[in-house]
Amino acid sequence: MRDAQFERLISFAKDELNADECKVLLNEAAQDSELEAEICACELMVAAEGALVRTHAQSGRTFEDQVMHKIHLIELGLPQRNRFGMQGWAAQLANVVSSAAEQLVGIVSMPAMVTLGLLLIVSGVVWNRTGISGRNGQMAEVLVPTQNIEAGERIAPELFRKVSLPQGSASEGYIRALDPKVDTYARTLIVADAPLHRDYLVNLPIGHRTTSILIYASALPTEWFVPGTRADITWSGMIEDKPIVALLAGNVQILSVDQSRPISHDIPLQSFSVRVMASEEVILKLKAAQDRGVLGLVLRGDQNPLVGLGDGGQLTLVGLETLTHPRLR
Repeated sequence: MRDAQFERLISFAKDELNADECKVLLNEAAQDSELEAEICACELMVAAEGALVRTHAQSGRTFEDQVMHKIHLIELGLPQRNRFGMQGWAAQLANVVSSAAEQLVGIVSMPAMVTLGLLLIVSGVVWNRTGISGRNGQMAEVLVPTQNIEAGERIAPELFRKVSLPQGSASEGYIRALDPKVDTYARTLIVADAPLHRDYLVNLPIGHRTTSILIYASALPTEWFVPGTRADITWSGMIEDKPIVALLAGNVQILSVDQSRPISHDIPLQSFSVRVMASEEVILKLKAAQDRGVLGLVLRGDQNPLVGLGDGGQLTLVGLETLTHPRLR
């Protein structure tokens, strides 16, 4: 039977996030040599993951990446415990928690952040002390990036190395090998030294291509256009000396967005370099249209019909009026 105090620790971590009581129980759990080491470490990770997922519901995609990074760091600590050492693990986990805490100010309470930090650090220390082995000694090889991979970047084998993880801690979503017959791109930022997960990738369907286009907008924050977003692409320009705004392509998937500084102080527009995925026909249309006018984005849901055009060929959507700015012809 596991220690009753440890059961209380898990309960607090999962349900109440009581920082003071967790701190006491964590200290006792870390010093109790009779605890089953493997169960202790796994339960601590599950508790930390559950708390972080609840926090993510109130924050955003960027923090989700950091949540997964923390969990991957803990898992990687198992085969690499001799390399990092106890002090190295504590410092590394503390740095990651500190980085995430900067994004949590105003989102969750300080006791919650303290608890998450304690859970993560003690998990690493417990694994380091006990030298847990994989279930039945079975190991699984997974791919780990050797450097950060930006959203929209093509996935290539030379960007990865193989790391052995215990079979029990190797998630089914971890990528074991890349399919050379499939073009794959990063759906979001992929951090170095964390196992590659299939949720981070997007495969390029047969007959599709990717390209970067320059988008102009004034009232649409770039934060809205996250990787995976679907959007309609508009074109604005002059036809027979008349300003025209028309729908160019619908339901195009965005792979990544890079924001630059405003074009000039006289024109309050921002330019966005957007990498999109679409059919070959749409890609050719986008490249041709970009040389003859200005492209814009309209957010949409996957099930929404294509946006319509207002009278006179003008889109009646907030934020797109400036696409017909005379300085951009």
